Amino acid sequence: MAVDPNEVVERYNRYDADKSTLKTHLQEIADYMAPSVQNVNNPGLTMGGKRMTKIYDGTAIRALRVFANGLYGNLTPLSTPWFALTTKNKAVAESPNVMF
Repeated sequence: MAVDPNEVVERYNRYDADKSTLKTHLQEIADYMAPSVQNVNNPGLTMGGKRMTKIYDGTAIRALRVFANGLYGNLTPLSTPWFALTTKNKAVAESPNVMF
């Protein structure tokens, strides 16, 4: 089944236009919570431009950091193994020369 590249580009442009309101909201959130990252709407940020003009205090920035650390800690706990690698052959897996 062949896919027409023009149709793919047209679909991308349509979806990109549909999320323009979302991009505006995300930019407003980024202005207050993550001013050091590039713009959501305009990735061509000028070097040396003022980014902290809308920040009253660092509460939102600190809250974002606490949220990200909590999310990371809950999704990827260091106390429990995520997975274990082994071989199908138990004798090979128990050999001291085989290490994962």
